[in-house]
Amino acid sequence: MQRIAWNAPGRLLLVLSGVLLVLGVVVDAAFTRGQLNGKRRMKERREVLQADLRPIQAREQQARDAAAALGSPDLESAIRALKEEDPVTLVGRMVSAAGLVGREMIMEGVNVEGELTCTRFFLRMQGSYRNITALVRDLETGDRLVSVDALAIEQQGEGSALEARLNVSVYSP
Repeated sequence: MQRIAWNAPGRLLLVLSGVLLVLGVVVDAAFTRGQLNGKRRMKERREVLQADLRPIQAREQQARDAAAALGSPDLESAIRALKEEDPVTLVGRMVSAAGLVGREMIMEGVNVEGELTCTRFFLRMQGSYRNITALVRDLETGDRLVSVDALAIEQQGEGSALEARLNVSVYSP
């Protein structure tokens, strides 16, 4: 076995290499610790933001559910539609849209029920059975809260025309 002779420059080089290696490990640990702390802080911040986001997401889901129940693509459109058309215009438009001939529309009263205003109507109109049922379906499934409280249908004479009498309640915010 051969023995290696370490002279002063060789030893100095070995010591400097060791010092540089230790210095590199210390510097790397300092930067890594800072990165790990930054990563931990970001993870904690993400958890806080997720916790803050949950109630917002729940409210947004409630708004989507309410809009779907009102038959609207979003809650703002539903609210805008509710505010734009008064009950008299709404009922008159729906009677015409169903292809019925309006004979009589009497507003029987307006009541405030909690946060809603209820407007009651008596309607008398003529048309086909299909048009009458289309009106009732449109009233009950439209964007507004409307209830058909009473309905009577009679044939008028020998023709195919029917007369419908409805008691309708329209609710407005």
